[in-house]
Amino acid sequence: ADLTRPLRIVALGEVNAGKSTVHNALVGQELCPASPLPTTQRTIHYCHGPAERDQDTDEGWQLAFRPVDFLRRIELIDTPGCNSGWREAVLGDVDRFAKGDLILVVFPAGNTWTAATWDLLSALDDDALERVLLVVQQADEKTADDLRVIEGHMRDLSIKKVGRELPILNMAAGLALEAKLSPETARKGWSASRFSLFA
Repeated sequence: ADLTRPLRIVALGEVNAGKSTVHNALVGQELCPASPLPTTQRTIHYCHGPAERDQDTDEGWQLAFRPVDFLRRIELIDTPGCNSGWREAVLGDVDRFAKGDLILVVFPAGNTWTAATWDLLSALDDDALERVLLVVQQADEKTADDLRVIEGHMRDLSIKKVGRELPILNMAAGLALEAKLSPETARKGWSASRFSLFA
């Protein structure tokens, strides 16, 4: 990686998998729009700038400059759902996503076998797979036993789809974000979020 630029974290996954929420939990504020409806309709590259400003790139991405200190060290790349109307655009950008320093492939805990996400994962080259972390989001909605079954299933799928076991992290990014926004009341939520294993 080029040490003169910030690290880049890419989040990939289906609509409502929790990609934007993971990014927001990392930053500790609601930087990326997140809602039950699909809100990210193009790839947005969040980077540091002295004032809030959005700029289109020649490749169809949006550069979102924000005066947020976190973005001096780590830039975030938020992507549309790979099962949405922007699926072809997402697949077409796989080579660009593959250049991320960390590639988070986000699954909702309620549906970790979604074909569109595994197809996207299969499109990454071997070099990029070295930097992939599978994230099971909304893990607070599952029991520990459920999560063990989910992880076993994902390890099997991972071997079938990309020929190797990829690391898996269960988390509840929504709880982590709440804990960062109101730490005095949310100590229990931080622990339950399992986010400290990541950040």
